[in-house]
Amino acid sequence: MPSYHFEVQKHFTEALMVIQSKIQEAQEKYKQNYDKSRFNVNYKVGDMVWKESETVKRGQTKKLRPIFDGPYKIIKITYPNVMIENKSKHVGYETIHVNRTKPFNNQSDQPKAKPATMDQTMTYGLEPEDDSDMTDNDHITSINKPAGQFKASNGHVL
Repeated sequence: MPSYHFEVQKHFTEALMVIQSKIQEAQEKYKQNYDKSRFNVNYKVGDMVWKESETVKRGQTKKLRPIFDGPYKIIKITYPNVMIENKSKHVGYETIHVNRTKPFNNQSDQPKAKPATMDQTMTYGLEPEDDSDMTDNDHITSINKPAGQFKASNGHVL
């Protein structure tokens, strides 16, 4: 019986070593994939940065919210984190990962949210019912035209 016990223990020890090596390989692969999309930033104390906006609060719309807030001044660097001056926090500063920052160049470079409205030049090929004053391109009407009866190109009145 004792030989069976040692055999099982040996088998589990070998299995544990294989599992640990597989975990190590997977971690290295994850790190390589992560580092592919990572960009190096060389911040100095006193630099200004944009901070990625936090989670949208209840009652706010994510689409209309700016992607980044700020700018904020870096007051301390402990890689991979930076401490920024943030007066809205009760302690006056906030520590965030460098991945959540973007260098600040000037106010006009603020990253904007994606537009939430449709392109105003989008057309539907509708024709006004009264076509006496039409020019060559007037058969295409903008979605911003005043409401009224329109005739589609197939003759149906909308």
